[in-house]
Amino acid sequence: MKVDIRKFNARIKENKSKLVIRTGLPHLVSTVSEIFDLEPQQQEEEGSGLKQNEMTKNITKGAIIKTSTRNTIFLPVIGFVEPEELKPLELVGVNKDTFFNI
Repeated sequence: MKVDIRKFNARIKENKSKLVIRTGLPHLVSTVSEIFDLEPQQQEEEGSGLKQNEMTKNITKGAIIKTSTRNTIFLPVIGFVEPEELKPLELVGVNKDTFFNI
């Protein structure tokens, strides 16, 4: 029972941090240029001390977007919108600092 409560509390904390990013200003309007499959990430060696976090472990899609400030950005982590919902030439809002889709 205590394990379930810890999982729920961790999930609540994660969702609160996502809300802060989503509602934070300023935002940019961007155009999706391309969506593509990423190669599976290699498992880290045990002695290296580096581990993949839960957010990046199951990432299979990446994107290239063009912002309203004329920047072209590669996004290995697309953001909050599911990659299956995005198509090239669609307009999306992104956070100015992180370029996460909102």
